[in-house]
Amino acid sequence: MNLRELCQTLESELSKLFEELRSGIAAREDSRAFGAMIEHRITRNWKAICSRRGFTPVDLPGRRTIFDFGFSVDDRVVGVDVKTKDLDTTKYSDGGICAVGNLLKFLANDHGHFIIAEFGHNLSSVKTKTRDLEYIRVAPFISLPVTAYRIENLGTGQVRLNFTINQVWDEIEWDRDIKKFYDYFSDLAIKHYQRVGRDALKRIEAIETFRRNDYTRFQFVPLITAAEEQELEVDAAMLARLFLIESCGDSLERFRSWFYLHRRKPFPEGNIFCTDVVLNNPRRRFDVLVGNPPWVNFSDLPEAYKEALKPEFIKYKLIDDRQALLLGAARVDLSALVIAITLELNLHAAGEAFFFVPLSLFLNESAHSGFRKSCILAAERELVEIRDFRESQVFPKISARFGVVHFKRGSETSFPIPYKIESNGGWLSRLAAPIGELSSPLSIFESTNELEEVTPKLVIELREQQKPRQGVNTCGANDVFVFDELPTELPSEFLFPLITKESFRGSRTPKKYILLPYEVRTGRVLDEATLLKYPRLHNYFVTNKESLVRRKGVMLNTSIKRGAWWACLGVGPYSFAPFKVVWEAYGKKKFKPRVFSSVDGKPWQGNQAMHAFIPCSTSREAEEICECLVASNIERYLKSLNAEGTCNWAQPGRIKRFLRFKKEKVSTEEFQFS
Repeated sequence: MNLRELCQTLESELSKLFEELRSGIAAREDSRAFGAMIEHRITRNWKAICSRRGFTPVDLPGRRTIFDFGFSVDDRVVGVDVKTKDLDTTKYSDGGICAVGNLLKFLANDHGHFIIAEFGHNLSSVKTKTRDLEYIRVAPFISLPVTAYRIENLGTGQVRLNFTINQVWDEIEWDRDIKKFYDYFSDLAIKHYQRVGRDALKRIEAIETFRRNDYTRFQFVPLITAAEEQELEVDAAMLARLFLIESCGDSLERFRSWFYLHRRKPFPEGNIFCTDVVLNNPRRRFDVLVGNPPWVNFSDLPEAYKEALKPEFIKYKLIDDRQALLLGAARVDLSALVIAITLELNLHAAGEAFFFVPLSLFLNESAHSGFRKSCILAAERELVEIRDFRESQVFPKISARFGVVHFKRGSETSFPIPYKIESNGGWLSRLAAPIGELSSPLSIFESTNELEEVTPKLVIELREQQKPRQGVNTCGANDVFVFDELPTELPSEFLFPLITKESFRGSRTPKKYILLPYEVRTGRVLDEATLLKYPRLHNYFVTNKESLVRRKGVMLNTSIKRGAWWACLGVGPYSFAPFKVVWEAYGKKKFKPRVFSSVDGKPWQGNQAMHAFIPCSTSREAEEICECLVASNIERYLKSLNAEGTCNWAQPGRIKRFLRFKKEKVSTEEFQFS
């Protein structure tokens, strides 16, 4: 049985079944409802699919079944586990598969094949209360890269995935032998149960201590204060030095009840501040701060609160793009502002602060460069250490990477800093430092020698007009602008080949095309007078006007208000350069740039954040730049950011650290194609 061909067959059938969902499915705004709809439709059509392909559908044997649908072929049962993946990175997803024992019984005892069918979906930005199906991926579970597997929970142990199938698609070992999988997986399982054993012994010890103390007080986990470890009574004098600042009244009530239940005494009311530390800071200074500031992007806050916060973001110099802030579109996190203010107003000289934070503040690109300048590089602000939580579920419903950061006031940050990574119940010691500018994201490495290896070997000199960019962004209107085949009813001069994954696998034939109503020489969107010269094109956009004007985005709204509601983002003269050096920038683990030219005189176009590119004037220039990119240590640097498989993998901002731009006048015709 060829598992790769089997997966391709199943993926083809599922794609046909859900083809219309790529333009949105009504009344499915809720992710769970979307998942239920997917399984219901497969259930209704499963027998027909099996019949077309010569498979024999099988009934689910019981509650311990690890798959949702099954069929038999060549006397082997194939189980298909359907996973619906909400691509909103703020939504929690545990990657759950099944229990360890049930997986091994199915594979070894039943000699079954276990396949994952993954449906990636997003909330549509065009049609309200709809979801767009972004992709379908089908792959054998045993062929996934080793880094994709993890086991969690006490007792039986639950198998989960660290990555989506789409993120690791290029790393799948389609011909992996089952014994090789068993070698990998059994090693992972043994380490898990060894750790579980250690945790169980700690719990036994806690219960034995409870018995020795005549059942007077029980504590299951080692959340013991320093005072208790030293057998000190937590008296009124000690409590007088503890303070709590919280803006939510309900949270304070829960804290009061919790504290009284555990201490049999009330927390001092005079030490509780129910206030917003940003807008109404109590301006009390402390020796130690411990905080969990809110993790939310500025752009996602209520409009009234945004207006109140704007002066504070500017005052503390947390924003590089002031225009984006004023328009309400800045992607800086509110936690950055809380940390900046509390370090400034609430910490004594030589005081120390510890915050639970999203690690994007330190590891992601330009949105938080202002924070890094003001809080890491400022005088008398020292970033002492970062602890990266990879295993502990401190916040079970949060999927974002997070950790604890340690600041100290009165001294300055000296790179590299200690960076600890949670692993197998302990901590791996690493180092962290920015590469290039000091406000750059932190790279993670094992030694100072490795830091030198990660530092750019060479800086590639380009013209200022050749800054790397993302591909064309339709802002959720792919169903209007993107076509599987050339539409004969539209003017051909506005249709361009769109780069797809096949383009990086050797295919020279376009699999998709994109409609760009733009002036090629200038890169400007067609005005209405020009558009009217092409009646079929004009009528096509008028037909789709309702969905196009509903698109969201600050920059896009500017074009819409000017009357050019057929515009896209990421289009300029650079889009029509005769040659491009293009690389896959989203969700990959390898950096492999290649040169694209044109098809029938039409330059290839990148697809949104999936691709990034450098525009070039000649084939020779493109080949030379591509060779320089390949010869650099860009991939090593990207991996030092721990960004493999993420949406930020090789986005333009990261590649710029290996480039230098020289200013020179370039005519608007420089990037013409012939």
